[in-house]
Amino acid sequence: MNKYFSIIISFITLVSLLMLTGCKYDVAEPGYLTSDFVQPPVKPNINAVQPAAALPGVNTITFSGENIDKVADNKIYWEIPGQIVIQTQIVSKTSTFLTVRRPNLSSDSCVLKLVPDSGLVVKFGPYKIDGVIGQFGSFVDYAVPLSGITVDNAGNIFVVKGGTAPFVTYKVTADGQRSTIADSLPRPQVSSPPQGPPTGIALSPDGHLAFFRGHRHIQWLNTSTGVVTSYHQLKTNRQLRVGTFDSNSNLYAGGNRVGLWVIKPDSTSEERSDLYPTTAGDSIWAMHVYNNYLYMAVG
Repeated sequence: MNKYFSIIISFITLVSLLMLTGCKYDVAEPGYLTSDFVQPPVKPNINAVQPAAALPGVNTITFSGENIDKVADNKIYWEIPGQIVIQTQIVSKTSTFLTVRRPNLSSDSCVLKLVPDSGLVVKFGPYKIDGVIGQFGSFVDYAVPLSGITVDNAGNIFVVKGGTAPFVTYKVTADGQRSTIADSLPRPQVSSPPQGPPTGIALSPDGHLAFFRGHRHIQWLNTSTGVVTSYHQLKTNRQLRVGTFDSNSNLYAGGNRVGLWVIKPDSTSEERSDLYPTTAGDSIWAMHVYNNYLYMAVG
């Protein structure tokens, strides 16, 4: 009996050892997916904008962020929530920058909306966009028109209040601060036409203002002292209405079918029919010198 019992115990022990030895190698090996692996969708992001608000005069708006180029141009919108959604006009786009044209919207709650193919919509806002035209210089008397305007390289605006005399001349700084530089314009010593407000003003390179009054007489304002003097009077009865200076202080002037006139710094004048013939029969409504070229609006 003890002999058979010992054999059974030995057999059980052997089987147990074999089972334990087998388990040592019966372990699941790690597996790796080598194909059909899908990356998670890349989400674009907008985190900054310049300028901080689109005030009058701002033409483009630039946003910065990440993965912006992952969004198609036709999937970028402006919206005023609950009111309107319009397509953006894109100037340039990279992975980190987006420059768009100012939209035809006006609201304090505009939102830029990006809709990538992944469906992970991104919104940036609210963003303030003012109307294209805004009040500037605190001219609140709408019953009195402004007559003649020009601007210097520092952004200062010079403007004359029209209507009836005394025709006050103002200076408005780039930040909107208004001051008076001349209380009135003296009556030119000419008999005709009637003495109305300036039809145009021009800023000389040395900071003086030339006033055109719709006749042959041109007045001159020292913007530092406010003193108005006579600048030039054509020998012929030409009605000069607008003008502009070049960098050499030559004053180009024109008006209603009078041709193109040049008044030199030595106060001599001549009609330049070689540049613009009087026989053209057109009126010159505006003119400006830029980069040694004279541009004129005629009709």
